[in-house]
Amino acid sequence: MAAVNNSEQKDQRRKFYAAIHATIHDLGMDDENYRDILHLRYKVNSSTKLHITQLRDLLTYLKGPAETKQREDARARARATRPDKPVTTAMRKEMINKIEALLAEKGKAENTPIPWNYAKAILKKQSKVERLEWATPDQLRGVISALYRDAVRKGRKTAAYGQ
Repeated sequence: MAAVNNSEQKDQRRKFYAAIHATIHDLGMDDENYRDILHLRYKVNSSTKLHITQLRDLLTYLKGPAETKQREDARARARATRPDKPVTTAMRKEMINKIEALLAEKGKAENTPIPWNYAKAILKKQSKVERLEWATPDQLRGVISALYRDAVRKGRKTAAYGQ
């Protein structure tokens, strides 16, 4: 009986692995960002080290727009400075800060706050990536470039990237 149960668990785990990796492929997420999510959420570097309930949670997290309370709480703890600011690795922190500054400057010039969804929409249109957390540095540079071009086109003075 234990062998049957063990076989069923292995089969269930394989199905979760397949669904997780298919979702990652559909989202266009690279391996580095996937590993960052595993490390930030579960403190592991491979999904093979996750329990079946954690695999289910990871799949739910990756799938989507229906956010659970636990996911919202984790995001709230991760971002203290601005409500919609994405959680990132240190490598991309400077680029995310630049995007935030460009959004703030645009909002100040237009007398209305510009949400992070504006930058996410630029990213999605340019790269077909759903979230800033999943963007590669090159894709983030594209968002910065688009925001910078908008500033130049509308006559706003903006510091060059990296200054």
